[in-house]
Amino acid sequence: MRSQEHSIRSSGKAYLYLSLFLVVALSLYAILPKLNPQFNWAGISPDLKDLVIQIEKRGIISGPGENGSSARKAHDQQNQLMEHASTYELTCLKQYPNGAIRGLAYQGLLAAADNPNKSQLLKDALVDTLYSVEYVSDCLGFELSIQDFLLNVVFEEKYGNLSDQQQLLVKYQIQPSDLDILRRSDY
Repeated sequence: MRSQEHSIRSSGKAYLYLSLFLVVALSLYAILPKLNPQFNWAGISPDLKDLVIQIEKRGIISGPGENGSSARKAHDQQNQLMEHASTYELTCLKQYPNGAIRGLAYQGLLAAADNPNKSQLLKDALVDTLYSVEYVSDCLGFELSIQDFLLNVVFEEKYGNLSDQQQLLVKYQIQPSDLDILRRSDY
């Protein structure tokens, strides 16, 4: 009888240790990639690095909405990133392991006057499917591919009116036919 009790206690402890091991292993598996995103910061200014980390902590791209102070601050940070980063820095940030940062990098590169090959950039955006952009406007949140973010948010194809779209094409120095790249998925 005693050996049966000892056997039951031993197997109970084994299950407990196995369960604890699995919980710790799964926790480490979930946490470690986020702690060490493997991004090379070479060539990125320290101020821009701080700004990227702040935007990443928020985790979303904020669109127009109620002009609360946090939404305004988020929008200002996003504009700072696109306006103050060099073309080289934005090109590096296209590889950043976060969809919001990648989306802003593409948007900034499209807005850059010194970036002549915008059709290639749109092709790059089409195949950049590893991360999605979490976008919030008013009280609505969306999870979008970078392709959909550029097409429907930046160029307002789905929600904007025609004159707004034409102004955006002029602003970004893009031909209407260039947007066909984002509309297709055969690249």
